[in-house]
Amino acid sequence: MLFLPSIADIKEEYKTFKKMNLRKNLFTLLLLIGVPFFYSCEDENSDKLKVQEAIAFSDTLTTVKTHQLNTEESFYNPIRIDNINDEYLLVSEFLKEDFFRVFKLPAANYMYAWGVNGRGPGEFQTTPVGLQVTGDTVIPYDGISRSLKYLTVDDSTLEYVAEKELWYEGQMDPLNRIIRMNDSLYFADHGSGMEETNAEHIALQPDNKDSLFTFGQYPETDLEGFERYSEFMKTVAAKPDGTKFAAFYVKYNLLKIYDSDGKLLHQVEMQDPYIEEKEEMHFRAIRGVSNTHIYALGLFESYENIYEDSETNLITSLEIWDWEGNMVFRAPLDRMIHHFTISEANKKLYAISNFSMDSLFEYDLSEILKQFN
Repeated sequence: MLFLPSIADIKEEYKTFKKMNLRKNLFTLLLLIGVPFFYSCEDENSDKLKVQEAIAFSDTLTTVKTHQLNTEESFYNPIRIDNINDEYLLVSEFLKEDFFRVFKLPAANYMYAWGVNGRGPGEFQTTPVGLQVTGDTVIPYDGISRSLKYLTVDDSTLEYVAEKELWYEGQMDPLNRIIRMNDSLYFADHGSGMEETNAEHIALQPDNKDSLFTFGQYPETDLEGFERYSEFMKTVAAKPDGTKFAAFYVKYNLLKIYDSDGKLLHQVEMQDPYIEEKEEMHFRAIRGVSNTHIYALGLFESYENIYEDSETNLITSLEIWDWEGNMVFRAPLDRMIHHFTISEANKKLYAISNFSMDSLFEYDLSEILKQFN
């Protein structure tokens, strides 16, 4: 559900921005979110395109509590935060060992760090950058062994339960942005480099080397391989009941929603009068989902602010969408947020900023969620 750069993405972004000699904080920001630019995106499904005007921003959401972390608890290189069954927060770090940090909800108290590098059961040959959540089970993907590892979370550890392979015959490209639809159906990006295909996504079954089907069509372009894949990069998520799959294009104000068979249900292009008057960096990434809503992180700022003062001037926004492709709420957050997760049961948003690695920020969503009951 989270936008996570693959190793190839990270290396490519690094080469690009090293040449620009930007200061460290700005480099960190761009590395994590990419460099999206806005222009119209049309593809072969344009006959199904729905143009929608974005809603106005509500008042700024203010932090209700800042959880201060000591040296042992502080983040080093966080890449996502997940809500585990409304009982735990799981922060994933880009580290070789102890790459998961567990916090207890609702107080968000730090519990422990976990993660072992190795080839044994429950060990990882590379830092897992893809992770699915179902109930109290987390399912990271180990790209080297091409396997899903099933782990349950409790107050003291992540306990290894099982492992299943996830790959397909003839696979040449790595599996990126893996999404669990149900126990026997996973979606992943397709056409990311070596394989010749116009399909954007592929459906797979664990422990089955035969792919099930492909779906989604890349927009018409002269680009090929990784250049095409990078141009039409998406953040993706599944509805928890497994019936729908959403893809937000990073460089375009475009959203697609499919059913579990890969049939396109909604294709929405956003027209945004509230941000189009400026030379903007546009970025939108899915950070959480429920059976009623999609929660996205938005960054819409002038390039002047981005390059002059990346820490104090940049403000990110919370966006809430329904599964019909309608934006139903958005508001600026009171600081630059890189990662967040939602607990509807606790009516909270929990967030991390890479500018404050010793803090975990908490926002109250009770009044906002009342609008949808």
